Amino acid sequence: MEIVSSRDKIVIVAQRVFGRLGFNKTTMTDIANAAKRGRRTIYTHFKSKEDVYEAVIEKEVGILNEELKNISKENTEAPIRLKHYILRRMITIRNLLNYHEALKKAFFEEHSRFACIRKKFDDKEYAYIHAILRDGIEKGDFINLNEELTVKNIMITIKAFEMPYFKDNYTKDNEKQLNNILDILLFGICQPDMKDKINYNK
Repeated sequence: MEIVSSRDKIVIVAQRVFGRLGFNKTTMTDIANAAKRGRRTIYTHFKSKEDVYEAVIEKEVGILNEELKNISKENTEAPIRLKHYILRRMITIRNLLNYHEALKKAFFEEHSRFACIRKKFDDKEYAYIHAILRDGIEKGDFINLNEELTVKNIMITIKAFEMPYFKDNYTKDNEKQLNNILDILLFGICQPDMKDKINYNK
């Protein structure tokens, strides 16, 4: 039987409180009342409301990190794994945002508070994508390219699609668009013999 610590119980309750009220309207008293603990007990584990909020968001982002780490290690060809990684990434984040209101509010309404946690997530994601890219280059699935620049550009591309994909008015057309973007990103739109002509005419 898993034993949940007092700190973890506070984080679980705070998820619901932040999700309902948002960061600005939530007070430490709200969290204490919802957790059925005194404010002094809350301050034993957390220095401030900001600390509680960061713990909540990190807990939710941790679920995403674990999912993406597993995908990045799948035993498939690198191009297929990279496309699967990006698709699963978008679906998993969307599901998390729909299920965890605190994370949804952080993502759409509280960008500055989410920035430091987003940076940690981005650093891990960079490592996951880089590992897939390196494996693909070593096995000949990808051409030999600038790894650092390519990973950064892949991340820029998928981030640009986050807002329309995660908003409530999401439709199947968004998914088709994402698949098309990934096909262009991974496989290009030129016939194989066009690559030499393009490079020649640079």
